[in-house]
Amino acid sequence: MTVVNSLSGDIEYLLQRLRAVPSLRNSVNVILTSDHGMATVNRGNVIVLQDYLSDNMYTSPGKDIRVLWALWPQQNFTARGLLHSLKDRHPKLKVFLKTELPRRLFYTYNVRIAPVIAYAEPGWLISRSKLSSKS
Repeated sequence: MTVVNSLSGDIEYLLQRLRAVPSLRNSVNVILTSDHGMATVNRGNVIVLQDYLSDNMYTSPGKDIRVLWALWPQQNFTARGLLHSLKDRHPKLKVFLKTELPRRLFYTYNVRIAPVIAYAEPGWLISRSKLSSKS
């Protein structure tokens, strides 16, 4: 069974349960969203940021293992310095300054976007450290 099939079944179950309770049937709105597709990731397909950056060089809120990293340089470091530390270091890692992101990503103009964006190609993940990549 694929993840999509599993999610489809879970959503159908949720909707059936909502329909079964008259007081909820017309008072609950369900909104389904997705920000990217789904890909199978093998355990070995992990890019470890600590191989290229020290933790004191950047901050990035969120989980330790993910596909996209928004990087803010810490004091005494620059966005361009982070970019140069990561760029072309791993063939499955794409890194851009906010101002140089490809237009097709529609990810440039909001003030909340980090100065450096790093993302993994489909089938790969990025982990903060080797330790977190084993979880």
